[in-house]
Amino acid sequence: MAARIGVVIVTHESSAVVGELLDSLAQHEPAAPVVVVDDASPSGPPDVGDHQLVVAESSRGYAASCNVGVGRLRAADVSAVALLNPDVRLRGSSLTELGRMFSARRRVGIATGPLEGPDGARLPSAWGPTSIRRALTFAAGFEPIRLRSAAGTLLPARSTIAEASRVVDDMRVEGHVIGGTMIVRLSCWDELGGFDEAFHLYWEDADLCYRAREVGWEVRILPCTPFLHADGATAAPSEGDIPEDRWEWFVDGASRFGSKHLVPGQARQLEAALRLGRRLHHLRRRG
Repeated sequence: MAARIGVVIVTHESSAVVGELLDSLAQHEPAAPVVVVDDASPSGPPDVGDHQLVVAESSRGYAASCNVGVGRLRAADVSAVALLNPDVRLRGSSLTELGRMFSARRRVGIATGPLEGPDGARLPSAWGPTSIRRALTFAAGFEPIRLRSAAGTLLPARSTIAEASRVVDDMRVEGHVIGGTMIVRLSCWDELGGFDEAFHLYWEDADLCYRAREVGWEVRILPCTPFLHADGATAAPSEGDIPEDRWEWFVDGASRFGSKHLVPGQARQLEAALRLGRRLHHLRRRG
C-alpha cells in the first residue's frame, strides 16, 4: 500500500504564486490533504480555498512554520509529508508515485524527486555534504544556483551532488535534498523531532538530512514526474542581488550548521568561506 502523503506549504507574501501550486495539487493530487501556514505576511494571508489555513500572529520562520503545519496534518492520517515551496508546481501525480516508493523502501526517511525550471532544464535536486561553494556565493550576496558555474571555475571539483542530481533519477544523497520539494516519512520526522527551529530560513533542510543519516535513515532522490520550479531560477535577477534579511538568515544558518555537525577542519573551511563572503558582500554594497 502506498504511503499517504500530506502537503505543508509555508507562505510569506506568497499570494501571487501559491494559487498556482494549489491548482496543480487539485489537478494532480486531489486527495492529498493540504495545510498552508502563513508566516505573518504583512499584507495578510493568501486565499487557499477549502484547504486548512494557519495564520501566525508573528513571524517565526520557515522551520517553525513547517513544524506547525506537520502537527496539523496528523489528524489527516498521513504517513509522509511533502514540504513544498509556494513557487513549486506539480505536473503529474508525483506525490502518489513517491508514496509507492516510500512503501517499497522502508529505510528511506527523506526524499525528493527531479526538479525542472520553466524552460524544461533540469535543476539540482540536492547539494553536497558541506556546500562550501554555496556558502561562499550566497554569503557574497548572490543566489548560489545562479553562480554555480562561475564558482566551479574558481573552486573546481570533479563531481558534486548538485551536478549529479540534475541527471540521476535514483541516487543516495550524502548532503541534503532541496528543502522546497522535500518529502519526509512521518516516523523519521518524529524520531528527529522535526526541524530545528533555531534555523529561521536556510540550512534547516541540511540539518534534518544530516540528523536523519546519523540515526540510519536514507536520504534519496527518487524517480517520479518532475516538479516544476516556476520562479525562473535559471535566470538571474537584476544584478544577482538577494534581500538583506535572506542573506543574514543564510549566513546565520550556515554558521549554526557548521557548529552543530562539522568536524573542526570542515567547520573552519565553512567559516572561512562565510568570512570571505561577508567581505565581498559589504564591498558590493559600498559600490
